[in-house]
Amino acid sequence: MIVGQAPPVKKILLAVDASPASMKAIEFVASLLGGHGYEVCIFHAIPGLGAINFDLSEIDKREPPEVDMSDTCLEAFKLKVTQLFQDVKDRLMVSGFESEKISEKILPGVHSRSDAIVKEAEGGGYGTIVVGRRGLSKVEAFFMGRVGHEVVYGGKNFTVWVV
Repeated sequence: MIVGQAPPVKKILLAVDASPASMKAIEFVASLLGGHGYEVCIFHAIPGLGAINFDLSEIDKREPPEVDMSDTCLEAFKLKVTQLFQDVKDRLMVSGFESEKISEKILPGVHSRSDAIVKEAEGGGYGTIVVGRRGLSKVEAFFMGRVGHEVVYGGKNFTVWVV
């Protein structure tokens, strides 16, 4: 359910991970807003990985980059996130989002995913934040609170959709 006026800015911050709830949020945005001229930023915040440099140049390639078996777990993680972003971008484009209106951002080394999402929305001039109802870790949700819940309370200046 969506309540209130349409957001004044047609820019959406779509916070994603590989969870089923995140996939539902992506499908919701694609089905509701595809083809209506919205800009969308696919965003992923990663706690504690401040020294990692994510090269998002692979996003526009159709074939995933090859990973040598000797690569570290970190390289495999980077590949997984890159593939996730490509899948999200493909879903959005199929629904009618224009390729040039889709951007991507990975922010490693955050202390709080919810704070990072809200700060990104503030700094990027977004009107709407979209997050999945439950992320990947039930343990983190128990100890730290759900990201969606915290974004709702921290993102008071935005339309927030928790799907």
